[in-house]
Amino acid sequence: MKKVLTALIITLSGQLPALSEGVSMQNSPVSNASGGVNVTAVQNVPSRQFTNVYSLNQLQCQSDTFVIQPFITSNMSFQRPQRDVRLDPIYDDRDLTGLITQDDNGNDVDGPDGLPDNPGKVVGYKSVQLNPQDSFAVSPGISLSFNINMDRKAVRKCRQGAAKIVELLDLQVADKRLSLEVGRLSQCGKLLKEGIKFKDQSSFSKLCDDVEVVKFIPKNTLPDHQHSIGSISSEVTAKED
Repeated sequence: MKKVLTALIITLSGQLPALSEGVSMQNSPVSNASGGVNVTAVQNVPSRQFTNVYSLNQLQCQSDTFVIQPFITSNMSFQRPQRDVRLDPIYDDRDLTGLITQDDNGNDVDGPDGLPDNPGKVVGYKSVQLNPQDSFAVSPGISLSFNINMDRKAVRKCRQGAAKIVELLDLQVADKRLSLEVGRLSQCGKLLKEGIKFKDQSSFSKLCDDVEVVKFIPKNTLPDHQHSIGSISSEVTAKED
């Protein structure tokens, strides 16, 4: 076992000078990382439920509400100043000297040692095409919400009361319409009795077209009429004799 380890150490020690003399090592790690996160938040604000208001006693009934809210968001990112070309430096990485060795004649020879002779020296620049682009994003969407009244009994009672109020409003409209027609009848009748009316070419002549004036006959009263009665005086005288 000791002989094997000794031979291995001798072999490695004999190879190390050769590695240091003939190998030029250059380490150029490159790491590029990019990322982006866009967070879009949409807030649904509770809206008021639709309320139906009826007059008279100001009855208000809230109904279920279905809300549709479309929305659109946009995002744009850009970089200024915007350049199409980038100049990257070119470094002098030549390795010609630094390691002193001896040739077969015993003369010193200066050779490469694996390190640049002029580290950090810029010998020129190279153009790198960038092709920059602005980014623009549009995010449309739609949100839906449904508001429902949980007290359905109160909703039914309110709807019943609303139906009664609508009936009362219809009766009020009918009463006002009756008052209007009676007033029109009375005024047209008075004017027609006096011989006053609109001309046929007037746009208001139709207001009294359906009004007719008739002669009023009181109850239990006969209208004016005539009867023919013959002469019977001679016959009455003969009977008296």
